[in-house]
Amino acid sequence: MKPIILKTDALMGFLRYKRALKKQLALMTEAQYVENPIGFEVYGHIDKLLDHYSDREMNYILGNQDSLMRTFGV
Repeated sequence: MKPIILKTDALMGFLRYKRALKKQLALMTEAQYVENPIGFEVYGHIDKLLDHYSDREMNYILGNQDSLMRTFGV
């Protein structure tokens, strides 16, 4: 079993990234996004999560991102 601090760090890093990405995307027009796409770094955060969480836990995390952000105040 992975140390809880590593699991928590991976989860919080992912949630912080997703929140910042949502804010950035909200300020962009579609044309701006097409010209300069953002958000591909999410795969690095997901890889970190996969190192620490089971498939079942990952399904929960990915399916409940917004509620987890609210719960953790991210």
